[in-house]
Amino acid sequence: RSRYVGIYLVSLLGGSASVMAFQPVFSSLTALSWTAGASGAIFGIMGAQAVLLLRLRRSPVPIISVIAINVIISISLPGISFWGHAGGLVAGAATAAAFLYAPQWLGAGENRVKAVRIGWIAFGAVTVVTLGVIVLRVVQLREQLGIS
Repeated sequence: RSRYVGIYLVSLLGGSASVMAFQPVFSSLTALSWTAGASGAIFGIMGAQAVLLLRLRRSPVPIISVIAINVIISISLPGISFWGHAGGLVAGAATAAAFLYAPQWLGAGENRVKAVRIGWIAFGAVTVVTLGVIVLRVVQLREQLGIS
Protein backbone atom coordinates (compact mmCIF):
# COMPACT_ATOMS: atom_id res chain seq x y z
CA ARG A 1 0.00 0.00 0.00
CA SER A 2 2.75 2.44 0.87
CA ARG A 3 4.44 2.06 -2.51
CA TYR A 4 1.11 2.53 -4.30
CA VAL A 5 0.40 5.70 -2.32
CA GLY A 6 3.97 6.87 -2.98
CA ILE A 7 3.58 6.35 -6.72
CA TYR A 8 0.24 8.16 -6.68
CA LEU A 9 1.58 11.16 -4.76
CA VAL A 10 4.77 11.51 -6.84
CA SER A 11 2.66 11.23 -10.00
CA LEU A 12 0.44 14.00 -8.70
CA LEU A 13 3.53 16.14 -8.08
CA GLY A 14 4.98 15.12 -11.45
CA GLY A 15 1.87 16.36 -13.24
CA SER A 16 2.17 19.66 -11.40
CA ALA A 17 5.89 19.93 -12.13
CA SER A 18 5.34 19.27 -15.81
CA VAL A 19 2.59 21.88 -16.08
CA MET A 20 4.76 24.41 -14.28
CA ALA A 21 7.77 23.64 -16.46
CA PHE A 22 6.17 23.38 -19.90
CA GLN A 23 2.72 24.99 -20.02
CA PRO A 24 2.78 28.71 -20.83
CA VAL A 25 1.97 30.85 -17.81
CA PHE A 26 -0.17 33.24 -19.82
CA SER A 27 -2.73 31.75 -22.17
CA SER A 28 -3.35 35.24 -23.52
CA LEU A 29 -1.79 38.61 -22.91
CA THR A 30 -3.98 39.36 -19.91
CA ALA A 31 -5.01 36.09 -18.29
CA LEU A 32 -3.07 33.56 -16.28
CA SER A 33 -3.56 29.95 -17.32
CA TRP A 34 -4.83 27.61 -14.59
CA THR A 35 -4.95 23.85 -14.27
CA ALA A 36 -6.12 21.54 -11.51
CA GLY A 37 -7.01 17.91 -10.99
CA ALA A 38 -5.70 14.49 -10.12
CA SER A 39 -5.75 13.04 -13.62
CA GLY A 40 -1.95 13.28 -13.81
CA ALA A 41 -1.78 10.93 -10.84
CA ILE A 42 -4.08 8.47 -12.63
CA PHE A 43 -1.78 8.62 -15.66
CA GLY A 44 1.08 7.93 -13.24
CA ILE A 45 -0.67 4.79 -11.99
CA MET A 46 -1.07 3.66 -15.61
CA GLY A 47 2.64 4.34 -16.26
CA ALA A 48 3.54 2.37 -13.14
CA GLN A 49 1.37 -0.52 -14.30
CA ALA A 50 3.20 -0.57 -17.64
CA VAL A 51 6.57 -0.71 -15.85
CA LEU A 52 5.27 -3.45 -13.54
CA LEU A 53 4.07 -5.52 -16.49
CA LEU A 54 7.47 -5.15 -18.16
CA ARG A 55 9.18 -6.25 -14.93
CA LEU A 56 6.91 -9.31 -14.76
CA ARG A 57 7.70 -10.01 -18.42
CA ARG A 58 4.05 -9.68 -19.36
CA SER A 59 2.64 -7.82 -22.32
CA PRO A 60 2.11 -4.12 -21.57
CA VAL A 61 0.09 -3.68 -24.80
CA PRO A 62 -3.34 -3.33 -23.10
CA ILE A 63 -2.22 -0.55 -20.72
CA ILE A 64 -0.17 1.14 -23.44
CA SER A 65 -3.31 1.15 -25.61
CA VAL A 66 -5.31 2.79 -22.82
CA ILE A 67 -2.53 5.33 -22.30
CA ALA A 68 -2.38 6.07 -26.04
CA ILE A 69 -6.14 6.61 -26.26
CA ASN A 70 -6.03 8.96 -23.28
CA VAL A 71 -3.07 10.88 -24.71
CA ILE A 72 -4.99 11.34 -27.97
CA ILE A 73 -7.97 12.63 -25.98
CA SER A 74 -5.65 14.96 -24.01
CA ILE A 75 -4.28 16.43 -27.22
CA SER A 76 -7.59 16.55 -29.11
CA LEU A 77 -9.95 18.18 -26.64
CA PRO A 78 -9.46 21.76 -25.49
CA GLY A 79 -9.29 22.44 -21.78
CA ILE A 80 -7.47 19.21 -20.91
CA SER A 81 -3.97 19.57 -19.52
CA PHE A 82 -1.72 17.48 -21.73
CA TRP A 83 1.33 18.49 -19.67
CA GLY A 84 -0.33 17.41 -16.44
CA HIS A 85 -1.07 14.01 -17.92
CA ALA A 86 2.38 13.60 -19.48
CA GLY A 87 4.17 14.66 -16.30
CA GLY A 88 2.12 12.29 -14.17
CA LEU A 89 2.77 9.45 -16.60
CA VAL A 90 6.53 9.99 -16.58
CA ALA A 91 6.69 10.47 -12.81
CA GLY A 92 4.64 7.34 -12.15
CA ALA A 93 6.74 5.23 -14.51
CA ALA A 94 9.96 6.62 -13.01
CA THR A 95 8.76 5.94 -9.47
CA ALA A 96 7.74 2.39 -10.32
CA ALA A 97 11.12 1.85 -11.99
CA ALA A 98 12.78 3.15 -8.83
CA PHE A 99 11.02 0.50 -6.77
CA LEU A 100 11.28 -2.34 -9.27
CA TYR A 101 14.58 -1.86 -11.10
CA ALA A 102 16.90 0.25 -8.92
CA PRO A 103 17.57 -2.54 -6.39
CA GLN A 104 18.61 -4.87 -9.21
CA TRP A 105 20.75 -2.21 -10.90
CA LEU A 106 22.44 -1.26 -7.63
CA GLY A 107 23.33 -4.83 -6.72
CA ALA A 108 20.89 -5.80 -3.98
CA GLY A 109 20.95 -9.36 -5.27
CA GLU A 110 18.77 -11.71 -3.24
CA ASN A 111 18.94 -9.55 -0.10
CA ARG A 112 15.30 -8.51 0.33
CA VAL A 113 15.95 -5.98 3.10
CA LYS A 114 18.65 -4.27 1.03
CA ALA A 115 16.40 -4.29 -2.05
CA VAL A 116 13.53 -2.62 -0.18
CA ARG A 117 15.91 -0.01 1.28
CA ILE A 118 17.40 0.77 -2.14
CA GLY A 119 13.90 1.00 -3.65
CA TRP A 120 12.84 3.59 -1.08
CA ILE A 121 16.07 5.55 -1.53
CA ALA A 122 15.48 5.59 -5.31
CA PHE A 123 11.88 6.66 -4.64
CA GLY A 124 13.26 9.51 -2.55
CA ALA A 125 15.55 10.54 -5.40
CA VAL A 126 12.63 10.70 -7.87
CA THR A 127 10.62 12.70 -5.32
CA VAL A 128 13.47 15.16 -4.74
CA VAL A 129 13.93 15.72 -8.48
CA THR A 130 10.19 16.29 -8.93
CA LEU A 131 10.01 18.73 -6.03
CA GLY A 132 13.18 20.41 -7.30
CA VAL A 133 11.52 21.15 -10.65
CA ILE A 134 8.54 22.67 -8.84
CA VAL A 135 10.68 24.83 -6.54
CA LEU A 136 12.89 25.99 -9.41
CA ARG A 137 9.87 26.96 -11.49
CA VAL A 138 8.19 28.78 -8.58
CA VAL A 139 11.35 30.86 -8.13
CA GLN A 140 11.46 31.62 -11.87
CA LEU A 141 7.78 32.58 -11.97
CA ARG A 142 8.14 34.85 -8.94
CA GLU A 143 10.99 36.64 -10.70
CA GLN A 144 9.01 36.93 -13.97
CA LEU A 145 5.95 38.31 -12.22
CA GLY A 146 7.97 40.63 -9.99
CA ILE A 147 6.86 39.02 -6.73
CA SER A 148 9.38 39.27 -3.94
